[in-house]
Amino acid sequence: MTLESVPTDELSPGLSREVQDFLDSQDTGHPFQFPQWAGSRSKVVLLRKDGKIHWLGTFGVQTPLGRRFPWIRALIANRGPVCDDHQLWEAVVEELAENMRQESFAYLDVMPEWIWQTDGDHPSFANQSNWDRMGKQRASLRLDLRADEDEIFANFRKISRYEVRRAERFGTTVSPASSEAEIDEFLRVYERMAIWKGFTPDAIDEVRRIIHWLLASESRGALLLGRVRYRSWGSSYCPVRSKMLVRLGSEC
Repeated sequence: MTLESVPTDELSPGLSREVQDFLDSQDTGHPFQFPQWAGSRSKVVLLRKDGKIHWLGTFGVQTPLGRRFPWIRALIANRGPVCDDHQLWEAVVEELAENMRQESFAYLDVMPEWIWQTDGDHPSFANQSNWDRMGKQRASLRLDLRADEDEIFANFRKISRYEVRRAERFGTTVSPASSEAEIDEFLRVYERMAIWKGFTPDAIDEVRRIIHWLLASESRGALLLGRVRYRSWGSSYCPVRSKMLVRLGSEC
C-alpha cells in the first residue's frame, strides 16, 4: 500500500475539505485529528482506496530529548490515527511504523479513539514485541445532542443534575464567546489555570488560532464561558470556568 504524507501547512483547500469530510464520517474520528488543531511541524498521513480516503492520521513531530538531541524524533498521533475498519487500521499502522524506522524516528506513538470496545473487535499489540502499551486507555466524553434538553438532562448522573441545579441557584450563566474581548478573557483564565495546576500551556497564538477556526466553521464548535455572580461583589460577574465545545459529524 502507498501512504501519502502532507505537511499540515501545505494542505490545499480541496484536500483539507476531503480530510474533514472523512473525519466527520468515522465513529472513531476525533477533533484533535483535524489538521487545523495541529501545531507546527505536523503532517497528515493518509491512505486512499478507489479515490477515497480510508485511513488517516494527523501526526506531530516531537523531539522527546529536547534541543540537545534534535535528531532524536518521535511521531505522535493525538487521538488517532482514524479508521473504523480495524483490520485496515492495524495493517496501515504497521506499514507506517516500518516507514518511520527507515526515516530513523525513535518511536511512533498512536492513541486511537476506540469508544465501543469488545473483545476481538480491535487490534491488540499485547503479543507484539515492537509495540509497548503506554499508560491507561483514554477516551473523550461524547454526548448525542439530537435529543431534546429535558431528555439529555434526565440521562445525567444524579450528582451531575444536582450540580447543575446548584449552579443555577448561584446565578451561573453560560454563553458562547462571540467577540475578541471574550476570547482574550478565556485566554487569561487559561494562563492562570496553567500556573495554578502546574502544567505548560499551549502557545497562546496557537490556542487563539484554533478558537478562530472553530468560530468561523459553521456548527463546528463553540467556546463556552461560564460566569457566576458573587454576592459580595453586588452585580459584578466573575468568569470561573471556560470550555471549548467541539462538534464532530454532520448528525450531531
